[in-house]
Amino acid sequence: FTTVVPNLGVASIGSVEDGETLVLADIPGLLEGAHDGVGMGDAFLRHIERCRCLIHVVNGCSEDPLYDLRAINMELELFSSKVASKPQVVLFNKIDVTEARARWDDPSFREALLNVLPHRRVAAISAVTQEGVSEVMRKVARIVKQVKLDSADSEDLARVEAQAEAERVRRAREMSERDFTISQWTKQDEASLPEHVQDARSHYRTLEREQSENATRWLIRGDYIERLALMTNWELDEGVMRFQRALRAMGINKELQRVGAEDGDLVVILDFELEYFGNENVHSQMAI
Repeated sequence: FTTVVPNLGVASIGSVEDGETLVLADIPGLLEGAHDGVGMGDAFLRHIERCRCLIHVVNGCSEDPLYDLRAINMELELFSSKVASKPQVVLFNKIDVTEARARWDDPSFREALLNVLPHRRVAAISAVTQEGVSEVMRKVARIVKQVKLDSADSEDLARVEAQAEAERVRRAREMSERDFTISQWTKQDEASLPEHVQDARSHYRTLEREQSENATRWLIRGDYIERLALMTNWELDEGVMRFQRALRAMGINKELQRVGAEDGDLVVILDFELEYFGNENVHSQMAI
């Protein structure tokens, strides 16, 4: 269950006598590929363009909260660099649950959490018990005030919004175009790896596997799909399923069928290999 429509609400900051309020927009959850139509698509990403500050609520009981955080931030970046650059506050939710509390109390987890962010605006809360919520809202209110002070007057603000819309249209046009390539290579190509793998950053592992001489490999190249492969947690079924959804949304499955991929062929993305099953359009067996 998740939010399916944007909801607007008004939060009171401090005491009632202070009269300070903050308008909040509850945006539906996103899936990888939302910028390109997966799940609810980018229909609600446009609402974020009008926000001054983004509050990212991370499920503390998720199998891999760090993966969830990286995935959504990538969607924001692919949708619009302007949206991705907005001030963001990350809230680690459900600390009323023992599992989530134990994670938050682990210094190594908090360090890993900060390492995936360009800022240190992170806090733990419980939406159920309201633990930590008041303190966070006061901090968010201060951030919004600062953004208002840094903003231009209403005329310049309208110009900025127009530019943001133009950026969104440009990104949508770019993503609607084919942003990947598929080429065939076989066992004889083992000694001569593709140029983009040879030039990959040093932390990419070299392709070193023993496969049948008759196995056909299909090499997929593309910035988004390669980045998604690197950030996917292949040990979790949920991570593999998300990757499969991205393959479908990008049209890679259909293109593999069109070029003649057959069951048992290997799909290669950077240094990852997946066995192809055309009848079900899935890529589930790793061969690393």
